[in-house]
Amino acid sequence: ILGAQMNGSMVEAIPSGQISTLLDMSRTGPELNDWVLEQFKQVPAGDGWLVVLDGMGRSLESNWDASKYMIDGVDVLNLAMVKSEINARRLDAEVYDCVVKLKRAGAR
Repeated sequence: ILGAQMNGSMVEAIPSGQISTLLDMSRTGPELNDWVLEQFKQVPAGDGWLVVLDGMGRSLESNWDASKYMIDGVDVLNLAMVKSEINARRLDAEVYDCVVKLKRAGAR
């Protein structure tokens, strides 16, 4: 299914500009930024944009507040399992709790 979607230009893989596997939305590279700006010309913000960040590293550790790096009109959904005491304390959660945060566009 994914292959068919990629061949149909429904899904694209774009380099993030990061030098490690930890994606930090505050430090994306020009190739990703330029691609997003080009996509906004076709589908303006507020017309169905949702960034989904999944996993403890990408969602909790480096991008829990990723919505502040997004253009107005982009919703951000964070999904993760808390796997460390440090993050559990920071979020007032327990280790192995699953956390979900949806930041609606414009709800800063």
